[in-house]
Amino acid sequence: MSEQTRKPLQGIKVVELATYVAAPVCGRMLADFGADVIKIEGFKGDPWRETAKACTFTGDEENPVFDIYNAGKKSIRMNIKTAEGKKLLEEMIAQADIFISNNRTASLKRNGLDYETLHAKYPSLICVTINGYGDKGPDAAAPGFDNVAFWTRSGFLMDMSVKSDQSYPVLSPTGSGDTVAGAMLFGGVMTALYQREMTGEGDHVTTALYNNSVWMLASMILQAQDKYGVKFPKTRTMSSPFSSPYRCQDGEWLCITVLDYDRYRDTIFRILGIEEEMSAFHIPTQADIKKQCADIIPIMERAFAKKPCDEWLKLLKAADVVCGRLNHMREVSFDEQALVNRFIQPYRCHNGEECMMATPPIRLASQEVPLAKGAPLNGEDTLAVLRQLGYDEEQIEALKASGTI
Repeated sequence: MSEQTRKPLQGIKVVELATYVAAPVCGRMLADFGADVIKIEGFKGDPWRETAKACTFTGDEENPVFDIYNAGKKSIRMNIKTAEGKKLLEEMIAQADIFISNNRTASLKRNGLDYETLHAKYPSLICVTINGYGDKGPDAAAPGFDNVAFWTRSGFLMDMSVKSDQSYPVLSPTGSGDTVAGAMLFGGVMTALYQREMTGEGDHVTTALYNNSVWMLASMILQAQDKYGVKFPKTRTMSSPFSSPYRCQDGEWLCITVLDYDRYRDTIFRILGIEEEMSAFHIPTQADIKKQCADIIPIMERAFAKKPCDEWLKLLKAADVVCGRLNHMREVSFDEQALVNRFIQPYRCHNGEECMMATPPIRLASQEVPLAKGAPLNGEDTLAVLRQLGYDEEQIEALKASGTI
């Protein structure tokens, strides 16, 4: 299939007035499928540029943590607070199909960029917003990054911490909650685009970081309710012996996950050579084995400790048991499975340096996996965008003189 294949969102125009990660993830995914995404930045640029550089200890020309969420976009550097800047932004939105922002609701209303105002002017426009905690309630106006609104508020950081005198809550993974929320926004935008095809009307697509975390942790939040009383983190002896990691003879760890207990129980006992020991438990059901896991897990631990990890993996995979070695994140960059499916692919930075970059996880049979196009430097496309909007050189110079660009 050729890279020249028409992309499904080709012709869709997007104006992104957004910073950091969550909302830009949505813009990145739209760009991957062919949308023309114009990212509006202030003179200092999206603050995420600086935060991202600190993650890799690199500079503007090699800023891959920023590029992950902004590949394929155009960047225009402008001051939207000047009269000319407001007019220019209005012109861009008037020509757009989608407007994305993570500005706070009060700011959007103050500047006439809220859904109600824009919908009245441009009924077919799809407005996309995201906030920390939702549109109602005592924290509706509170600022929120995923570290707090996603990972902290939902209980994950506290309840998944192994508690001891020397321990502390696990640090949240960089941008992961934002990425989940941005992908959800992308799905909402696709729904709104389809609806617009049917009705001609735009809509307001919105989500909150806290809502995404509650949804991601839905089963755990339910189990933690008083009526079920499950405590987190689950200790070693609370886990199902059939969904736990085990240390092998060579010090490597592997994890098995068996949900069809009746089908695989005897097979696993046979592979591990513990049939006789397990027969003493007279365990007929999965619920029964979980009740006795404090006694059963040590038996399985001793068995796994007798052979190296790779040997166990061969035996378990041959029996169709779901299993895998506990990998390190650095290994994903050369994992054959990730490479052949292009879950991760080479990316060239502005300075020519290369790294391996993850790709968004949506695939269409009609499309090649999109190659990550370079993310723009701040304001890199300012003049090109203005000329595309119809501005001549004299008008561009006037915008410079007014401090708008």
